[in-house]
Amino acid sequence: MEEFVISDLIKINGILSVAVLDSDGFVKFSLHKDINLGKKMSQMVDLMNTNGGFHTTTLITDKYVILILELEKDQSLIILGSNECNMGAIRDAASDSVRRLNKYFQASSR
Repeated sequence: MEEFVISDLIKINGILSVAVLDSDGFVKFSLHKDINLGKKMSQMVDLMNTNGGFHTTTLITDKYVILILELEKDQSLIILGSNECNMGAIRDAASDSVRRLNKYFQASSR
């Protein structure tokens, strides 16, 4: 299910990489438009632990926009976009993905 949801996200123009991380920060599922971005995504896992208790954290660098979203069961959705991406469209799609993933996680814990 996770792969199905993130496959919808990776199709959005401007999104370069998407990953679902477990509660320990390990990558459960990921999709990348460039394999080198997968390596960068792994390096960004530590950023997840610095979100200060927020449900959504956005980091902007000179090349990328990184969106870290809190999921059920202390999991996270991380989206790496180009710095020229449409953040409004990405946030809207991410919100829908968070809802779908959380619904799946809640149903699978029963």
